[in-house]
Amino acid sequence: MNAIHGRVKRISSLNGVSQVEVKTDLGDLYTVVLSAPHQAAFVEEGKQVECVVKESSIILMKEKTPCINTFVGVVKSVERGSVLSLVKLTCAGLELKVMLLTKQLDALGISEGEEVYVFVPPLQVALEAIHE
Repeated sequence: MNAIHGRVKRISSLNGVSQVEVKTDLGDLYTVVLSAPHQAAFVEEGKQVECVVKESSIILMKEKTPCINTFVGVVKSVERGSVLSLVKLTCAGLELKVMLLTKQLDALGISEGEEVYVFVPPLQVALEAIHE
């Protein structure tokens, strides 16, 4: 799992669904929280949280896109497997791990030292409370 430390910047809610904007070292990271009022009390503006993202949820791209949750990264290492490959990236000083099909790795032509764009789908970001 990738854990990205941040602080809740803004929350927009309607009918038990909240869009949460978290300020991180990567930049602003958006996610969605489903809850009844007061069940996710840790998700309050100004609170520290960990944004948790599975290695298989991150999407790598060679070209920039105007999507939210898109950041620039540099490939640190590639562990190539016969079916799955693990790519380790550095983004704004943070290390992220991405698991993808080796076929995807081949199609993208990603190699060590290369700059890539990292897309973190908002619905794939889970928030965990940090006790201050």
